[in-house]
Amino acid sequence: MKKILSLALILIGFYANAQQHLTLYHMRYVPQSNFTNAAFTPEAKVYVGMPGLSSIYFGATNNGFRWNDLVSLQTVSDSFKLKLDVPKALGAMKEKNIFAQEFRMGYFNFGFKLGNNHLAFNMSARQKFSFTYTRDMVALLLVGNGLTPAESNAIYGTEDYGFLGETADLTGTGINFTQFTEIGVKYSRSFLDEKLRIGVRPKLLIGLINLQTKRGDLTLNTDAETFALTTTGGMEINSSVPGGFLPDTGSIQIGSLLGIGNNMGFGMDIGATYLLSEKLELSAAINDLGFISWKNNPKNYITDRKSTRLNS
Repeated sequence: MKKILSLALILIGFYANAQQHLTLYHMRYVPQSNFTNAAFTPEAKVYVGMPGLSSIYFGATNNGFRWNDLVSLQTVSDSFKLKLDVPKALGAMKEKNIFAQEFRMGYFNFGFKLGNNHLAFNMSARQKFSFTYTRDMVALLLVGNGLTPAESNAIYGTEDYGFLGETADLTGTGINFTQFTEIGVKYSRSFLDEKLRIGVRPKLLIGLINLQTKRGDLTLNTDAETFALTTTGGMEINSSVPGGFLPDTGSIQIGSLLGIGNNMGFGMDIGATYLLSEKLELSAAINDLGFISWKNNPKNYITDRKSTRLNS
């Protein structure tokens, strides 16, 4: 059996979630591996997927901290106990962090080899979600706002988690959520005695739901004397949701729910692989390059920048 070392450059989506695709990227016997690189050709000559028999994919990633940064396993009196390690988790975070999640479910797909060519078709339900959060937000949740900077330094070795008499920065906090149907046709072909393979997948995209936080500049101040809370800032959220994000009526039209003919878009996956030797392969992929024009019931929710004080 040949052992091939792959050096892979993966550019997937518009946020850094490539890590969750690395396992599937190297599973060439799994037909869905061609979703990670349009040049990949499954080992099976023919494959077919249909509702109930198609694949379901779920992945999530977080660049703020790892699970073992937040929780540690300790042995106490011959028993195990989970300990919340707040300083380690907060210390691993950047000022702004991203939690990202993706879901794909195949409605119908098939593929087959034809000489040096491989053709495939897929119709899939897809959903992407990302949440941008600040370190100060998590510090407020885990530590609270009852410590002064000096008390925070005495306990955690840093003044960053002392918000009593200070201002927590929540600027940049927001969500991005997209749900759409993808219909794609993939074609790949090998060249140079099968050393080079290039593949493309043009895709028709039918949008269903989109929520986007365009602006979120929020701060939270805790008064050192009265403990009064003052929030300052504003938000802007763009949406395209059947019936509206905050529907005026309780009825939703079926055509609006499907979004057909309104939220249309186009996408493209491009990939290539090159076999340098029996044990070394280079590969690169650009996936989900495209757009959706959100025209179905577009709404913009804007709050002006202002300050609100809540007395304790």
